[in-house]
Amino acid sequence: MKTINFSVVDILPSLLDKTKSQVIEPAWGLLEDNELFDEHIKRCPACYARYRIYEKGGRYPTNEELESERGVINKICNETAKYMQENPPIKPPRFKVEDKVKLYWNQRSKYEWFCKCCREESNKCKTYSNLIEKYYPELFFNKQLGTGVIIEVFEIGMSKELQNPRGGYNISFSCPFPKDMTESIKLVTDKETNFTTTEDIYKLAKRDGFQSAEQMFNKLDEMYDLAEGKKFYVYRWKWDK
Repeated sequence: MKTINFSVVDILPSLLDKTKSQVIEPAWGLLEDNELFDEHIKRCPACYARYRIYEKGGRYPTNEELESERGVINKICNETAKYMQENPPIKPPRFKVEDKVKLYWNQRSKYEWFCKCCREESNKCKTYSNLIEKYYPELFFNKQLGTGVIIEVFEIGMSKELQNPRGGYNISFSCPFPKDMTESIKLVTDKETNFTTTEDIYKLAKRDGFQSAEQMFNKLDEMYDLAEGKKFYVYRWKWDK
């Protein structure tokens, strides 16, 4: 079973009460060597043409036969490699609809239990003892939070608004659109932060466990630097009972 791991303290309460039902993950990243090779073949016209000849059972050109065109081929190949370095390929989604997933808090920790008050591993927590764990189990939680089923996967783009002196963020939804999107753009203003956003983005933030859209944007900006636009996958799940 595939896993989703969490470590952001801001969203822990929503994980414990299971109101959090989605996660936003980067859609970019380093490809494995075999994936990188396949992607280069697809993008490089010179390599793709030679590969297709070989794939169809045709005779692959010898080095001598390619010598006269080697300069052109190398130039195309190098330009493709440079473009891929500057524009990293979008990785395919980690999950698909109906995948079963396990949800963890600090999965790599060697400890199984965490304190709800200080979020530390149980043996590090100042209030921890065998007596408390035995008689007050509600003070602790297991790092395996539960299981669920992926019910929705879609892509979004996010960037920081650099031109507006008041600040802000931009967000775009790609097809397929999330099922709870509204047809009209309805503005919602957070009473505490006075941050105005659309109802769809407000729903996105709340479903991700954040108290406001501004809190979500600020955390993602802190983690991934949204000064340049970036693509993300949104995975939504239904908790198992």
